[in-house]
Amino acid sequence: DESPSMEGWPYAEYPENAIKGHHMYTCLQTWAVSGDSKVIRFALPEGVKTLGNFGAPSCIKAKQEIGGHLLDKSYCPVSHPDVEGYVDLLVKRYEPTPGSGMSDFLCSRQPGDQVPIMVKPPRKLGKSLYFANRFKEM
Repeated sequence: DESPSMEGWPYAEYPENAIKGHHMYTCLQTWAVSGDSKVIRFALPEGVKTLGNFGAPSCIKAKQEIGGHLLDKSYCPVSHPDVEGYVDLLVKRYEPTPGSGMSDFLCSRQPGDQVPIMVKPPRKLGKSLYFANRFKEM
C-alpha cells in the first residue's frame, strides 16, 4: 500500500516546534466591526507564546459539530504573528443552512468559551515558502 504523493501539496512541512492538530483555544473577547462581522480574540494554548514561532501561518482551521455535521473552516488571523498570547480572527456571520453554520457558531462565542483550532503549516508560493520581499515587483 503506497502513500499518496505530496507533489503539488501547497503547504510546507510543519516546523519542528509546531503544535500539530487541533487544540482548545479559549475566547478572550469579541467586538463588532460591522453589523455582521466580529473580531474574536482567542488565547493561544498553554506553552505557545506566539503564532510567529511557527513561521507566518497561512491560516488556522476551526472545527465543531453543528447540527449533526462535523464542520471545519479556515480563517486567516488578522493579528500580527508575533503578538504574544492571543490570535484575532475576523469572522463574517452568515445565516446557517443545513451542513453549515461555522461563522454563526464562532460569532456567538463568549469569553471563556473554547473552540478546537488547528494552525495550518506555512503555505508555499510556487515551490518554496512565502517570505517578505521575495519579489521586487508583482
